[in-house]
Amino acid sequence: MKYLTTILLAGAAMTALCQPALAQESDYANGIDRIELQSNIPPLMITIRNMAASTDPADRDLQVISDNPQFTVSGRMFCEVFGPGDYGRAEEMQASFGGTVFLHSTGAGTPVQTTFTYWGESQDYSGQYPAADFELVLEMDVPRQASNLVSFTWNPVDYVEYRMEQFIANNAGTAADFLRQDDVFNHQIRLNLVGHCLYNSGSGDKVRGGYERIAVPVNIFYQGDPDIRDVLTLVDAGGGMIAQPVPDRARRATATRGGQGQPPATNTRPARAPTRSGPQ
Repeated sequence: MKYLTTILLAGAAMTALCQPALAQESDYANGIDRIELQSNIPPLMITIRNMAASTDPADRDLQVISDNPQFTVSGRMFCEVFGPGDYGRAEEMQASFGGTVFLHSTGAGTPVQTTFTYWGESQDYSGQYPAADFELVLEMDVPRQASNLVSFTWNPVDYVEYRMEQFIANNAGTAADFLRQDDVFNHQIRLNLVGHCLYNSGSGDKVRGGYERIAVPVNIFYQGDPDIRDVLTLVDAGGGMIAQPVPDRARRATATRGGQGQPPATNTRPARAPTRSGPQ
């Protein structure tokens, strides 16, 4: 059973880029006791490279070249027990990323409502037992290229583009300076664990929901492009500006996923101008 609300909210895409460090959040309706995450979630790794043939920064084509991150979340959901034979019964467990998660009272009970969540999986139960184990295999189907339009799915390429904009705005260097260097961006993405129990208080089964929101670390490895260069401009006799052509480079055939997706040799942030800033 799914309890989803789809409401378009302006600005949701930028919120995913500019968020501060995430704290764990939880909320439970009467009838569901708790959700316990028992598996360890390692930092997720994503690698990005400029795949453009041109050496002009304006022609960049940043792409994710690593495989989609995958991991398993497992644990146990507990419905509330009020007495012998009087308890909530496990109905469903969901896991997803991002978006907004909140309790919402309806005629059917107090389920968890979600907006703009993505990359989700769920596990259904028989509705007979007060507790149930869960094991969900999650795959982050990350976009391969920049969205260019409003997107409600977290996009690591958009995040690198955002960091480049901040780099330039802080007078730390040019786009070419940014794109030439290996870098590692430490980010967080929200994992939502949502559980639902059924409880009969004398007027039929009512849904009772609860959730845990957990910050999952993501390391974005940007593989610097040593060929990238600033475009030179010359002044002609009439005072006009002439942009010098930028040659293409001979790039070997490279797969966009899989074997070329290993992080660069360095996994620490290279030294850059001290004025550089932006969310981690």
